[in-house]
Amino acid sequence: MKAIAVIDQNRAIGSAGELLCRLPGDLVHFKKTTLGKTVIMGRKTLDSLPGGKPLPGRNTIVLSRKARLGRFYDDGSFSGFFLSSPEEVLAYIKNEIHGEEVFIAGGEQIYRLFLDQCDELILTELIHAFPDADSYFPEFRDQFILAEEGPLQEENGYRYRINRYRRS
Repeated sequence: MKAIAVIDQNRAIGSAGELLCRLPGDLVHFKKTTLGKTVIMGRKTLDSLPGGKPLPGRNTIVLSRKARLGRFYDDGSFSGFFLSSPEEVLAYIKNEIHGEEVFIAGGEQIYRLFLDQCDELILTELIHAFPDADSYFPEFRDQFILAEEGPLQEENGYRYRINRYRRS
């Protein structure tokens, strides 16, 4: 399992249900990395997507304590499910995913619940930027080491690198 996120130097990931900033290059990277794969997110993250609908071309698992459990979409090649506990999510992955890549895509509570299950982190790290934030990625540097540092990029006034970390 892998986690994928945009973070600042304080590990902030968002504010008021929105991303820290808009980085078109990172959005392209996210799509390329997760397309055709399984993505796990919380209900609030799902609600923050355009139209509150899952991203196309990905199997989506939404962890939610809300009552709308079970299948919520199926376009013939990809589907999505609401599940109500981390244990249900892990059982679904074990029984249904069969070796496919699985990405944790937020928000804060979902990252915290599944970080121990991750063997890799793909983090777009903002450099010298501290946008307003109210949600944070869990502390990870004691469990993961930098395996690959991406090139320096700049968009919309933000400098960033897309880095990969592996469990130490």
